[in-house]
Amino acid sequence: LFKAGARQEGGALLTSILQQDMEQADALLPYGEACVALGQHDDALKIFLRLVTQRSDDSAVRRLLAASLGSKDGMALLRQQLAFDAKSASALAFLATIARDHSKLSASLELIAEAARLV
Repeated sequence: LFKAGARQEGGALLTSILQQDMEQADALLPYGEACVALGQHDDALKIFLRLVTQRSDDSAVRRLLAASLGSKDGMALLRQQLAFDAKSASALAFLATIARDHSKLSASLELIAEAARLV
């Protein structure tokens, strides 16, 4: 519904589904896409980070996460969501590969440099 232009109805449906189960991956993905469309990049990144832990091989999730990481404020938003410390080095390296695989090279290089610095 949201993609078809019925943003209010589509948003209400997604919200209703997510109120029942905040981990419902089939609702989280379109909700994240709606957040991107509405310019809510911080919420979108949170959603895509949650989804990649549930569906790490899902190409759509990885593509959307890479786009979020590669956006203008992507790295700053990631720093708000993830502590850049020794415990997160492997997660940063994982995110770097996702960014690289989707041609977000600046984000990938920054992430891999941070991961290397932390180990």
